[in-house]
Amino acid sequence: MHEDLDITNNSMKSIRFQLEIAFRCDFADVVEVKSGERNESNFPVQYLGANVPQAWAAGSVFMLTQALLGFLPDAPRNKLYVDPSLPAWLPDLTMRDLRIGQHKLDIRFWREDEQTAFDVIKGDPRLVERCDIASKAAQLRTASAEASPEPTRGGRKNEGGARTAG
Repeated sequence: MHEDLDITNNSMKSIRFQLEIAFRCDFADVVEVKSGERNESNFPVQYLGANVPQAWAAGSVFMLTQALLGFLPDAPRNKLYVDPSLPAWLPDLTMRDLRIGQHKLDIRFWREDEQTAFDVIKGDPRLVERCDIASKAAQLRTASAEASPEPTRGGRKNEGGARTAG
């Protein structure tokens, strides 16, 4: 499971709630806050003081989906790392027109018993790799830090590493 994303049974309830709201609202009116009140269909209603729409609330659906699928895009290397974990209430999901660099992908994810399988149905399957996302993210951060040149502030370093003028 995704340790850095803290996906547990309790947070799965929250993810399901948010996604159900988004699906029912066609992603057009995902509101900032839901009140404890419900309408006649038992669907939570908008909090009267909420400012609608708010970008972070509408964008949260995409972050939740990214967490469920364990997406870690790496455009410079033309890679999409995945570690999907679909819950029982979402047994099948297809993502279309995902862009990695200049490439477009369609990927279908589905549950097989307690595991989540996937298949690249359009695009180059070599661009998608299953891995432990937390480990891969740490590896990419380390590689990026090692590849970045140290910023210069003028002058040179002497043998002891101290900066000297000119």
